Amino acid sequence: MEHRSSRGKILYRGDQFGERGREWFHRTDYADGTHLFRTISEIDDSQIRRDVIYATDAHFRPRECYQRLVVRGNLSTAWFTFEQDYVRCEGQYFDLGRVSQQLALPQPPSYLACHPLVGDCLVVAGYDFARGGRQVLHGVTTSPTVNGSTGPIATLTNHPVEYVGWETVETAIGPMGAHHFRIFYGPGNAHWEEVWCGADFSFVRVRNDELATTYELVELEQWSHHLP
Repeated sequence: MEHRSSRGKILYRGDQFGERGREWFHRTDYADGTHLFRTISEIDDSQIRRDVIYATDAHFRPRECYQRLVVRGNLSTAWFTFEQDYVRCEGQYFDLGRVSQQLALPQPPSYLACHPLVGDCLVVAGYDFARGGRQVLHGVTTSPTVNGSTGPIATLTNHPVEYVGWETVETAIGPMGAHHFRIFYGPGNAHWEEVWCGADFSFVRVRNDELATTYELVELEQWSHHLP
């Protein structure tokens, strides 16, 4: 099958204590429009390890996701699948046991916030550049906490998003062009995250002042496969 792939590494750099985590990702873009993301995330101070496999359609709308979450040694797992008017979650949790969930969707979600950093760049993929201004994007999250430390279970969510502009970002692998967005969250949308992503919504950089952390791209490899 024809596809384009990339893989790389993101470092989580805290303002006070330096490296506090890291993420490895592998992205595959298929000729039929499917996007598939595989990630491994580690947050040392929160004792979180998260493994995610996440598939979207050509417009980065969620189709299915599997998440394995270990927090302070406690394991929970869940599988999500999206239908036209509902999302289904089948999970096994260290505290709740076996849970089956079917959550009605008032409108088709534009994203699934499943908490790897590459996923933050997909939250803004539903932004309408032609309309501009601040827009509220509706989706589903696997955890309402800022570091994704609960669940994973399906919860409806929405985020106001602002587009700042196209910028050149200096990274460890060289300068990269990027869309700059702000994603607002939390009570009263009092917090926001700065997100820089490529034209294809690939990860470039993220900054979160609440967490006092900058998430930096430090490795990237890209390749394509074409059938004869």
